Amino acid sequence: MYVNDTGLSGGKELSSLQAYCSELNKSNQVWDLEAELAQTHTRTQKIKSFAADTLASITYGLTVGTAFELGYIGLQGWQCVQSRAASIPMNTLFGGLYGKYLDFMFHALGVPKKRETFTQKIGAYTTEAVLFVGFWYPVYANIISHAGADLDQLLRAFEVTNIMAFTSAPVVSWLRNNWKKRLGVIPPVRLR
Repeated sequence: MYVNDTGLSGGKELSSLQAYCSELNKSNQVWDLEAELAQTHTRTQKIKSFAADTLASITYGLTVGTAFELGYIGLQGWQCVQSRAASIPMNTLFGGLYGKYLDFMFHALGVPKKRETFTQKIGAYTTEAVLFVGFWYPVYANIISHAGADLDQLLRAFEVTNIMAFTSAPVVSWLRNNWKKRLGVIPPVRLR
């Protein structure tokens, strides 16, 4: 067997090719297909996870946000439409980052992924609610202030952000997990 395109001078036999490959292997110059596939899979999963978090934020913002704006904050219909229209690009920009922020903070704070005891569940729930307010209130206040909200409405929005965080944090988690399952993020992370 002759090899011409390996950088060997023409006419080398198979044993020479094996020796050449062995030298490449020792110097780590061989393309590792398995490592490349694993890295591509991980990259794809990260992109899918980011997209799932973004879609969950958009879905949550449109449904729950509209209900709270009309029912509690007291925005007028046109203000709510303007606010929700502004929330879509904001959730697109920040939704994936929020998911990464949650994952990072849960890891940093030592919140277990599997919450088996009541105390672990309450601790994770409270942590998620506080992180929700800390991340989303500045974004939300910016959105509704541009939609014409006055100071009283901004203060109510702070109340609403807290109410939303403590009453509907499971909805955010459910939406994140649901979108991750739909997009094939493996394995789906169960936050509750």
